[in-house]
Amino acid sequence: MKNSRILVLFCLPLMTTAIHAQSDPFTGSYTGKGFRPGEKYTEKPSYVIDVTIEKTGDYYMVRWFENGNLSYYGLGIHIDNVLSVSYVSVDKSIYGTVSYKDFKKDKGYLVGAWCIAPMDPDAVGNGKNGMEVLWPK
Repeated sequence: MKNSRILVLFCLPLMTTAIHAQSDPFTGSYTGKGFRPGEKYTEKPSYVIDVTIEKTGDYYMVRWFENGNLSYYGLGIHIDNVLSVSYVSVDKSIYGTVSYKDFKKDKGYLVGAWCIAPMDPDAVGNGKNGMEVLWPK
């Protein structure tokens, strides 16, 4: 009996960690379609992308791959039902932010709105967001 109590005490933290990891709504590998600012979701996507989202402590590491090559990476935080990520291109020429909302429970995917920072600090940009839809692989 004493051995079984020790086993339960040893396994309980491992079980709760596994349950918590499974309940995370964002962690995983995705394939997605993206639309540049001003394009409609009903049009042909501007790009197709693969995305990995990994939780590390309180934050998330996000990586975007085009044709199997890492093209962007970022750091994000999860508040309520939204994952907000700041990102940069591998060559550091593009900086931006994206916020993904979790629709996986209801519809099976994530939807993200993104924008990029103008390289000129005085530039305003066109004032429109791009959009990404991600499906779990």
